[in-house]
Amino acid sequence: MIYYLATHPHRETVGGFLRTWGRSLAGRMRILSYETVLWQRSLPAGTYIFSDLERLGPAQTRAAARVWEQLRRAGPSWRLLNHPERSLRRFELQRTLVDAGWHAFRLWRAVDLSAPYRLPAFIRYEPDHKGSLTPLLHSRREVERALARLLSRGISLKELLIAEFCDTADANGLYRKYSAFMVDGQIVPRLMDISRRWMLKVPDLLDPDCAREELAYLERNPHQAWLREVFAMARLEYGRIDYSLLGGKPQVWEINTNPIVMQEPGRYDPRHLPAQEWFAPRICRAF
Repeated sequence: MIYYLATHPHRETVGGFLRTWGRSLAGRMRILSYETVLWQRSLPAGTYIFSDLERLGPAQTRAAARVWEQLRRAGPSWRLLNHPERSLRRFELQRTLVDAGWHAFRLWRAVDLSAPYRLPAFIRYEPDHKGSLTPLLHSRREVERALARLLSRGISLKELLIAEFCDTADANGLYRKYSAFMVDGQIVPRLMDISRRWMLKVPDLLDPDCAREELAYLERNPHQAWLREVFAMARLEYGRIDYSLLGGKPQVWEINTNPIVMQEPGRYDPRHLPAQEWFAPRICRAF
């Protein structure tokens, strides 16, 4: 049995998948909330995926790490993915990639008001995966004003990151976002979205050429070796990485440890279904 740990409000990232594309796994995979697990005196043997690490506060992270260590000591019948404390979060991973010479942009903590960040930049909320909270900001004054507006909404400065903009558009002004899953050593390509917008959360170009390009990416899995290195660097065994290419060199946007595996079939544009039909059996096999 696979036990998938997530924060209570974010359990549907896997739940919807198990009810639709992943029905074959429904009897072999159970979703548990940290809010419940951290108070249980014992847990059954099985594989435990510690997801949603980005959303755990310091106290929850320490408690989850204690559970991990208790399960590890229980014996070989427990298989554990994503150590809550040893795994790198977004900021630490990005800095590690910069130090390794792999990255062309930096993240800066917003509390560091004197940070020498490069413009243009944008602001994002560190614990979530919703992307930029602002448009591109072209001066330090714009950055400071944007931070002030976010503070007025009750968002803590400690949870905000200033991200240098990395322009990965091709000669035609198109942006490509690649995604791939890691499932305990297995790399499963997920998608390649194409857009004219730099903030790319959903594809807005779905013509036949784009569909063919996406399927070619999925079938070739061209960055598999590099992806394994990044996950090893992040000390993660499960998650979905989002990235783009700058001059042929991959740039990591983030690794989400509790990604939406798949949405319900009816929520996809029919032109995007062939890619979903390719991915579904492969992610089921990986699990």
